[in-house]
Amino acid sequence: MIALLLATAAQLFWSRDLGGLQRLIAEQSAEVDGLFGDLLRLVDCEALSPSDDPLRRLVRIEALRRARPANNLWRDILHPGFFRRQVTNPTGSLVWRNDGEPWPGETLVVAPPLSQCAKEPLPKGDEVALLAGLRLDDAAARARVAYQLALLLVRKRAPALDAARSIDPAPLRAELQPWARLLRLEAGADPREGYFALVDQWSGAPDEVVMRAAALAAERHQFDQVARLTERAAAPKTPAQRHLISLRAAALAALGRNEEALAVLEKAPERELSLRLLSRRPFDKRSRALLAAFPGMPASDLAERALAAGNVRTARAAAEELLEGPAHKLARGLALQAEIAFAQGEPAAFDDAIARLFPAERKPFSHAAEREDRDRSAIELLELLAARQAARPDRAWQRLLEARAAHVAAEVHVRHKPEAERVLVALRELRGKPGTALALGAIAVEPQAPLPPEPQVAFDFPEPYSLLAIPAPDGSLHDWFPNEERLAGGGLP
Repeated sequence: MIALLLATAAQLFWSRDLGGLQRLIAEQSAEVDGLFGDLLRLVDCEALSPSDDPLRRLVRIEALRRARPANNLWRDILHPGFFRRQVTNPTGSLVWRNDGEPWPGETLVVAPPLSQCAKEPLPKGDEVALLAGLRLDDAAARARVAYQLALLLVRKRAPALDAARSIDPAPLRAELQPWARLLRLEAGADPREGYFALVDQWSGAPDEVVMRAAALAAERHQFDQVARLTERAAAPKTPAQRHLISLRAAALAALGRNEEALAVLEKAPERELSLRLLSRRPFDKRSRALLAAFPGMPASDLAERALAAGNVRTARAAAEELLEGPAHKLARGLALQAEIAFAQGEPAAFDDAIARLFPAERKPFSHAAEREDRDRSAIELLELLAARQAARPDRAWQRLLEARAAHVAAEVHVRHKPEAERVLVALRELRGKPGTALALGAIAVEPQAPLPPEPQVAFDFPEPYSLLAIPAPDGSLHDWFPNEERLAGGGLP
């Protein structure tokens, strides 16, 4: 008898007939006013008394989610037409007020259930505590609870490893399964290699998930894999998209596909990698475009990097770009020309650059600030060349450097004379000591282009639409009405 009543209650609920369920509970409260009574109170936003029954505790947890109705079952509950609330009472009966004294043949008249959701305040409770202590026999319900618990812990930035290990993605609804696998990965419950399979099997994987897989492949120098994963990288609008573009450029460069890498860098300029690639190719329109994309990467940086790479033609072209600019760029360009001439063994070109740095008339370095830039460029140049001269036994250049260092020491502002004279003393000490180690100031060293740092991301994990486990008339458990049921209406799960 009880089993039949429970099956009837299930039939009424899954038919969305709250009025019929209200009458059944009113007539048979002792037998059916348990889980289904709680469900009726849930959808009416009435108070729920504590319960140790696991399925009824799920109802209390679901009540707490009324505060987040956008993507859970409360979107349906709060929709006025989702449930039917009409109650069919017998007609032609003599109705008395409810005086607590039933008479033989008296007919029970039941009022329709009324939603109190607009009036009742949101219930309060510890959702995490209710979820953490829950023990369920149903595998799908266990998976939903484990997923929800891990999700809430991640949102609170609390340890979620144990909860994530309990997530079994298989029983979850299809749309939630990839998110469950991602949650396990993000919490550390599964090895990072799982990102590769997740991206391959998740056609709509967010950019942040693809980024995780591509970053892992790049870390392992699996650049073919990085190029494949980032093939559809979109225009960089988010940190993840920018990182994907950067990883793609680095991978293409590592694979020797430099022109493709530069095309990618035009969308998302990366300073070190751009310099590295530009320094190994002719100086052209693409070079100028990428330089313009970096206010902090002047042509002088490219000239230095190209010279270090042995690409003298690009070094000279980049240095010449500076000669038409303002005085501070002109000073840097002339210093670079002198450095290139030293590297190529061209004393006449070297002398010409030094002479143009310190012309007889003050122009083009008429103002004190312009002369300051010129003096700093000249001293940095001499420091660099003195350090390089220490490693090569070239007496002709030794004499030339000493002479030009003496000229610079005499021409620079008094504030810079100690530095210039220190370089001159260091050069004189090199006479007859080839191979002597010498370091003055900063020596430019071409760095390896590191992988760009992975940006921090916070995944917006969707919650299960329902955490409930509701018996159907055949005794099987279901979380809520199927997606198509909610959209079209009618039918059992």
